[in-house]
Amino acid sequence: MNSTLKKKIGFLSGVIFVVGSTIGSGMFVKNKSLLEYNNGDLVSILIGFGIAILGIIALAFTLKEIISGVKHEDQAQGITGWVKTYNSKFTYNAANIFMAYIYLPVNFYIMPMYAIDQFASGLGLSAHINWWIASLISLGIMCYFVLLCGASSKMTLLHNWIFLALKFLPVIAAMVIGFIWIAMGNNPASTDSITVSEKDHFLKAIPTFGILMCVPAIFFAYDGFYLGTSITHELKEPKKITSVMVVGILFVSLVYITMSVSLILYNAGAFDKSEIMPEGLYKTFQVLITMSILSVVNGYALYGSENYRDLIKNKCAIGGKKFLPLMEKENSKKYAMFYSLFLYIIIYIILTPIGYFYLSTYDEGYGDHFGNILTFSDEMGNWTSLIVFALIAIAAYGCLKNRKTNKIQVEKDKKFPFAAILSILIIVVSFVVSFIRVVYNLIYAACDQEEFETLLEYIMPVFVLLLFVALTLALAAFYTSKNNSVGIVSNDEKVDVIASSEFKPIVNIQLSKLDEFKPVVTTPIIPAVKEIDDNATFTNTTNAFVQEQIPTSIPTAEPIVDSIPSDPELQAANLVDDYYNNNIASHPILKNSPKEILSDVVNDDFYAVPKPKEKTKKVVSKQKNIKPAKKQAVNKKAKSVKKSAVKTSKPKVAKTTKKPVLKAKKSTPKKKK
Repeated sequence: MNSTLKKKIGFLSGVIFVVGSTIGSGMFVKNKSLLEYNNGDLVSILIGFGIAILGIIALAFTLKEIISGVKHEDQAQGITGWVKTYNSKFTYNAANIFMAYIYLPVNFYIMPMYAIDQFASGLGLSAHINWWIASLISLGIMCYFVLLCGASSKMTLLHNWIFLALKFLPVIAAMVIGFIWIAMGNNPASTDSITVSEKDHFLKAIPTFGILMCVPAIFFAYDGFYLGTSITHELKEPKKITSVMVVGILFVSLVYITMSVSLILYNAGAFDKSEIMPEGLYKTFQVLITMSILSVVNGYALYGSENYRDLIKNKCAIGGKKFLPLMEKENSKKYAMFYSLFLYIIIYIILTPIGYFYLSTYDEGYGDHFGNILTFSDEMGNWTSLIVFALIAIAAYGCLKNRKTNKIQVEKDKKFPFAAILSILIIVVSFVVSFIRVVYNLIYAACDQEEFETLLEYIMPVFVLLLFVALTLALAAFYTSKNNSVGIVSNDEKVDVIASSEFKPIVNIQLSKLDEFKPVVTTPIIPAVKEIDDNATFTNTTNAFVQEQIPTSIPTAEPIVDSIPSDPELQAANLVDDYYNNNIASHPILKNSPKEILSDVVNDDFYAVPKPKEKTKKVVSKQKNIKPAKKQAVNKKAKSVKKSAVKTSKPKVAKTTKKPVLKAKKSTPKKKK
């Protein structure tokens, strides 16, 4: 009864949530690009829509199985939480780095630029907006929203409600204005003058690929559809989340296609004034479109402060050490906000000169180099959206592999394999074509004498793309190696080893790191485990097992402990190095690789070692029935059986710990006599 009361979101409400999370200003700012990619051909644009929508619906069919295996604490991370669940630590770090240091900063740069363009167009000021004026206004917009979200969540939510209520008005107007124009007896607007940019040599050589170039631009307009998965557990029927997502996407697709066709019929894709749209109404709609774009900025600001706070807490934020102690305070969100603002400003300073020198596909109706910055914004918006969808496809690929390994329990869906393969194929093809396009244009410009003078404009797209990739991979590799080193706790499973009674620090060995240890074939030195932790993260041989398997002539682990430095982290590192350099893998009993051994240990399946709870009960029961005088016989009997070697380790430990107590009991009666 209680669970029924908690789940109040019905099917229709879920669809409305998906639609509200998806519909925005995307088609207003991308419609012109779709026309240019396809020489103004409406049929090619519709084919591009079909391919993109097919890929998005395929992704929607994969999300049910993907989110079913994600832990509750990882669900709030969204896409990065999905990647964390099904992919490697390196891939997870790369996703985190991309979202935090590329996706959010780039969108904080480009979305205010789009807002300025719409507002200036409405007031007829586009020719008076130079690049430095646009940059200063855009920077001010970014600072306002970031500081607002950090200072007051209530104001953020208030802004969100206002933007949500107003952004549908220009969408509805854009859907009907073209058809009203045709119904009044006007001819459709001519698109003959809209052609591929003279600087886009790739699409001029192969015009058909303009259809595939529509896919990243359309993905930009659908960015946010995956947020619908956040209401899965609030639905009255959670199993219908796929149906909710698909119906929502189809409705958004109907709206976007109608908008695109209407605007093309009305004014060649532009939302401009005419006989049926007086100047005052036109300006009003341009202001509403501007507010719709700013609603996206508002959402990014709210998400960004939470995201950076988690990164700092997990020690994965660049320069986050100084902010780490502040994350334990009540106003930690504000400190994360200052961190994000400082980061955004740095990225802003880097992106502005790149946008200045970027090649422009806009007409001459803009101020000095403002068209270059808008072209740069178009390209970066396409790339970031495409990579976000690629991250979902990567999670789908990991979930597809999980079907063979079954390491993660999921609710399997019959449609998942086909949907995952189809979505991955569409995204990979779009990514490859987009990359070939910028490289081809650069090579063409380098070989053409007329274009060589403007070579810098062609270098910038390749430079930015390679910069993004290099930054993501380098930082991901750094934090992966850092989190996988001993002594650093990460989100992966860890193995706790206590080397000996003389060595106290706990060594956290990451399973993914153990393949790097390559033992040499010699007689092994196996350190003894002092005790078994209650959580049973590691169960290995005890002193009894070590004494049986290792000859007395071979030194014990004491020389290793003697060489350990004072720093706990270095102690742990040296212990693991020595441990595996002395050939645990070459031991006749331990024939598996170190990673396989410790993996078996974590799964409580190491040489038939029982689970910790069962083991503790058995040991306790034996201790009650065995008298002190019979303990040696029990230990001798245990040496003949390999499986019981580990089981007899508990009584032996108990012997060392309880022996002083037993002696005290014997000595007391003697004194009384």
